[in-house]
Amino acid sequence: MTAINTFLELRAVLETDPWGGRPLNPDNPKANILTYMFGGLGSAVSLILDEQRLVHIIRIDWLG
Repeated sequence: MTAINTFLELRAVLETDPWGGRPLNPDNPKANILTYMFGGLGSAVSLILDEQRLVHIIRIDWLG
């Protein structure tokens, strides 16, 4: 699978289940900053703003 395909899968997850990631800070599980692993190729951090119905990708790290 190519990097762009895995990124597009991440985008689909963020659109359908934005709260499906892990909290960036495990000590604050209700925080709106979450991390996601995608396709074994990268990780992402997102900021969720429910009131505005927005999800911002604030960081992507490509692995390997």
